Amino acid sequence: MKLGKKAVSPLIATVLLIAFAVALGAVVMNWGRSYVETTAEYAERGSDIQILCSRDINLKVVDKVENSLCYNASEDKVEVILENAGTIDIEGLQVTIIGEKDINTTDLDESSIKIGHVKRFNLTYDNETMGNILEIKFVPKIKTATTKEPVPCANSPLRKTDIVECS
Repeated sequence: MKLGKKAVSPLIATVLLIAFAVALGAVVMNWGRSYVETTAEYAERGSDIQILCSRDINLKVVDKVENSLCYNASEDKVEVILENAGTIDIEGLQVTIIGEKDINTTDLDESSIKIGHVKRFNLTYDNETMGNILEIKFVPKIKTATTKEPVPCANSPLRKTDIVECS
C-alpha cells in the first residue's frame, strides 16, 4: 500500500544530523570560551592583588618613638604612627578595633602613605561602649593595574595587641 509520501533519504538525513551537531558544538564552544576568558581574568586579577600584597606591602608601627601606638582615655582616641616600609604606595587603610564589648571597622579618610613615608593617625574610640582594646587590625589598600579603586590586602594586615595608655 502506497501512501504517496516521500521520506528523506538516509544520506541527506545523515548530513543534516552532522550539520546540526557541528552547529550545536560551535555554540557550546563559543559559550565555553567566553566563560573561560571571564574566569581567567577574574583569577588573574585576584592573584595579582594577592602577590602584590604579600610581596610588596610592609606596614609597620614606628617603634623608636614614644606613644607610637597608644590609647588616650581623656580624649577617647587611639594614636598611632605608621610607616610604609614596602615597595608600593598604600592608597588607604581599613582599621578594625576589637574591644571587649564590640568591634568597630572604619575606612580612614586621607590615609594614603607613600613608599618610605611615616604618618600619624588619631582614631576615635569610646572605651565605655567598646570596652578595653584587645586588638587593632590595619588592612592596607592598594591600586593595581587591573583595579580602578583601591582594594584591601586582607591577607596582609598589621595586627597589634599591645596597646598601652598614652603618657
